[in-house]
Amino acid sequence: MDDRTVAAETPDRVARVRNEGGAEWSRLAEPAAAATSLLVGVAALACASATWRAMAIWEEEWSELFAVVAPNAVEQLDAAVLLRWLPSWLVAFVALGLAALLGAVFHSHSFERARSRSWITRGITLLIAVSAAFVWSAMLAAGLADAVRGLPNTQADLGAMVGVSDYPHVALPDRPLYPLLAALGGAKLLLMLLNTLRRPRPRLGWSMLDLVASLLAVLVAVALASEPGGGLTSSARSTLPWLAGGVGLAAAATSVQLWRIAPHPRFDHNALCYVLLLPALWLLLEGALRAVGA
Repeated sequence: MDDRTVAAETPDRVARVRNEGGAEWSRLAEPAAAATSLLVGVAALACASATWRAMAIWEEEWSELFAVVAPNAVEQLDAAVLLRWLPSWLVAFVALGLAALLGAVFHSHSFERARSRSWITRGITLLIAVSAAFVWSAMLAAGLADAVRGLPNTQADLGAMVGVSDYPHVALPDRPLYPLLAALGGAKLLLMLLNTLRRPRPRLGWSMLDLVASLLAVLVAVALASEPGGGLTSSARSTLPWLAGGVGLAAAATSVQLWRIAPHPRFDHNALCYVLLLPALWLLLEGALRAVGA
């Protein structure tokens, strides 16, 4: 591949390096995008760390709470099932953080070989697909939490539920859509994996749309959670506004990426997308933790 071919494929990124007379890795290719992508990566991993700490605290405390019969035993069971979604959020945050850090590498350097750029893009889309899959898993956990509502609040019934080794699956017969939604999540992941293998390069916008779709599914699952008499539970009420804000900002970031909205030549659509994702991560973390009363 000669210089003219490279310059034709990536004129801006290559020209910046050639003007300096340096090597392939001589300077930042897109400083604003690289810096904001790095911030998103660090923020996402910080969210994963906070989720991990919440898991450790609440898994220890719930073993004691289950032994106590309280008037809100239904909500205790609800929160216990929702606790299953914290591991899903943990993996989702980690995968998204790694994708953003890989994006920082992509925006930091001007690659002379198109194949190098292609492999990095494939890694980013793969990690976003994994993140979206585990967000979908969190949606399934929220659906299971809704399934345990209406259980009697007696000590015997609560003890019977606690005695089941993997008790959330007891509610599956009452949720016929659960297997269908699980299969839909698997099919969605398969499509995104095929997108990762797409030639000449995967579509990043498709992966981001997949992530937003999973986030919307979580929002709908939480919004539909209701007591037998109607109305949201306290955990759903405290979670919904935060999740809605996070989903809205993530959708806005995806729109910026798809429509390539750039406020300034030195601050392109990638940088703006990452800036919008920063508060979105915080809102999603707050929603995930508030669902279990953290």
